[in-house]
Amino acid sequence: MIIAEKTERGFDIIYQDKEEPRLGYRFERTGRLDSDNMKKSLRALQRLLGEVQKFNVDKTVGIGTRIFRDADNTDEILNLVNDECDFKIAILSEEQEAEYAFKGALWGLNLPELDCIVVDIGGGSTEISYIDTNLNMILRSLSLGAVYLTDRFLRDLPPKDADVANIRNYINNQLSSTVPDDTNSKENVVFSGGTATTTAAAILGLDKYSSEKVHGSRFSRNDLNSFINRIKQSDLEACKRVLNIDPERADIILAGLLILSAILECFGFDRFFVSDGGVRYGVVKEILKTD
Repeated sequence: MIIAEKTERGFDIIYQDKEEPRLGYRFERTGRLDSDNMKKSLRALQRLLGEVQKFNVDKTVGIGTRIFRDADNTDEILNLVNDECDFKIAILSEEQEAEYAFKGALWGLNLPELDCIVVDIGGGSTEISYIDTNLNMILRSLSLGAVYLTDRFLRDLPPKDADVANIRNYINNQLSSTVPDDTNSKENVVFSGGTATTTAAAILGLDKYSSEKVHGSRFSRNDLNSFINRIKQSDLEACKRVLNIDPERADIILAGLLILSAILECFGFDRFFVSDGGVRYGVVKEILKTD
């Protein structure tokens, strides 16, 4: 959740907060939203809406992305939120999600849009967006998510070598069948989402999360590989200590890191940017009509 106000330079973030109820838990297996996690999501939303009440907000907007489009029982959570919170969630189309994710991730980074690929690593899927040579916004949505891959492949921490190899093979098969050929001219790759921001905060050694320090931070593939090796050698408790700012992500961070690493290799990038933006920033830009 973000609360923002319009300024001369676009907008400023007044307040940020988040919850991770893992609404997409086991979605790839069942095609449905998990009932227990729907209840967790409702409680999370109720708390966040309570925080909104502390501010003089002119407009509050709730959005749903890919999982809301794809789940067989989306109406259940929409009705639950409407009944319990008197709040409506707007489900973005694939085209809207691509544009919001792309422009939101690049907000404030001073990178040419035409030179960038934006990758959002989520719990149940990974979205790759960019502008093609005909100036069309392109979205590729892959069945690669940190929660999904953890649930399917990882049984122990530290992980078994065979489990890591199985994840890598699965990711590479997904990428080889879905990544387009018209991305070779891109000069920058920008990652958004919890895996990227948590990784950035940990590599930077932050004691508390700082959007200003994470947003626009840049790392090498060597930085990433060193961090992956550190995580691979950690049990769950040690991993929580490494991710002291966001320990709840400890059980799924390795899968997310392996996605990030594979995408770098697939596109041939040696360095990457991390964005604290994404769809929510893109929605704010639209609401406030900022350039």
